[in-house]
Amino acid sequence: MKKVIYSFIFLFCAVLTLQAETMVVATYNLRNANGGDSTNGNGWGQRYPYIAQIVQFHGFDIFGTQEGKYSQLQDLRQAMPGYDYIGVGRDDGKRAGEHSAIFYRTDKFEVLEHGDFWLSEITDRPNKGWDAVLPRICTWGEFRDKQTGFTFLFFNLHMDHVGVQARAESAKLILEKIKEFPKKLPAILTGDFNVDQTSESYQLLDGSGIMRDSYEIADFRYARMVPSTVSIRTARPIAVSTTFFLRKNLR
Repeated sequence: MKKVIYSFIFLFCAVLTLQAETMVVATYNLRNANGGDSTNGNGWGQRYPYIAQIVQFHGFDIFGTQEGKYSQLQDLRQAMPGYDYIGVGRDDGKRAGEHSAIFYRTDKFEVLEHGDFWLSEITDRPNKGWDAVLPRICTWGEFRDKQTGFTFLFFNLHMDHVGVQARAESAKLILEKIKEFPKKLPAILTGDFNVDQTSESYQLLDGSGIMRDSYEIADFRYARMVPSTVSIRTARPIAVSTTFFLRKNLR
């Protein structure tokens, strides 16, 4: 059971009030399905029913995911009636490789437009950017609340775990993409940034004047955020790597 709990410690969610709109937003690194986890008794087949239950228990309206492969996303979609997702695989722009998929409630949101781009100098096809050791992708969508008409952008990504330059340049790229978007809509960015709050890529985003860390501007904070947290299973310090940002002019 401790292994299952350990899988959940990177979950961050909050109820966000955007103008007159309230929604539950979250981000979740699913961990890719692999044989080693299954051998150790913590495989995807054991984990995903709990993930689906958590999503539904907390009533997530929309949430970003990282590391999910196509089959994993299908499992989650089947386990969560009323949810669908957008996003493609980073290896071929279709189904291959890990996704940065965005799940959303189909009864609440309509997808007006969506797309994907790679975190690289070449953004329109699979490749590795700068000093990254793996291809990295960002999925985005323009969503409309079916009841209120509120429209917003949602971006979700997984930055490289090795390339320091790649993470910094990816942060710059995200900011450019948001600024270039023809509609000046409220924007939410979620992801696994593979850093803590002292890193250059984090500071580029939070100090941009465009995006802010939602924790820093929240009216109510569930816990004190520090540069590291503690693993329930190992009691070792690990970097806080998952957070989300809001376009600054939302408040």
